[in-house]
This record gives sequence, structure tokens and C-alpha cells, in this order.
Amino acid sequence: MEILSKLISERSTELVSSLVNGGFTKEQAENFLPVAGKSVINTIDGRSGLNLNNISNLLASGQTDSLMEKIDITDLASKTGLETSLIYNGFHSLLPTLMKLLKGNSSGNFPGNDTWH
Repeated sequence: MEILSKLISERSTELVSSLVNGGFTKEQAENFLPVAGKSVINTIDGRSGLNLNNISNLLASGQTDSLMEKIDITDLASKTGLETSLIYNGFHSLLPTLMKLLKGNSSGNFPGNDTWH
């Protein structure tokens, strides 16, 4: 999952901006991003069976809710002290930006069976 961790670190400004567009304050977004990133990495890392290709297909077909069902929003709310509705809205803003950055990072060549380990 190095690619996602590196991307969150290197492109945090764009990701924070996406969260702000989803209703976060800048400070909330900056504090939330590392926790959310870890949650997404843990989700993708095997518990859900997701890989970059699956995520891309879900987002491209507008099935963000299907992806959101795999992320433990309640746990994130507990860890961050933020309301679940804010986190949910923030992810809806964050995921397309994250996918755009991932696509740019991999030149659009998604590994079909790779789970990003």
C-alpha cells in the first residue's frame, strides 16, 4: 500500500482541499486525512477484497456508496470526534480526487489482480 501512503503524503494539499469542499474546515481536514488514509489502506489491504481496478470501476460508474459501505465510517467518527455525516460527505468529495491522483500516478494502467501490497 506504499503507493497510497506516498500519495497522501505528497499530495495532501489537494486531498485536504477535497475534504474542505465536502464540508470540513481546513484544520479538521488536515487532522482527518492521515486517519482516513490509514482506514482506506486497511480496507483495501485485504479485508474487503478491493483493488485499484475495482475501486476505479465503482467510482467511474457512480457507485461511490458501494465503496463507502466497505469503509468503517462509524469507527472513523469515533477516532476523530467528527460526525458520521461529515465524514461520509468528506469521503464523497475525497474519493474522486484520490482516484484522479492514483490514475495520474500509475498512468492509468491499473493492475487487475493487484491488491497494492
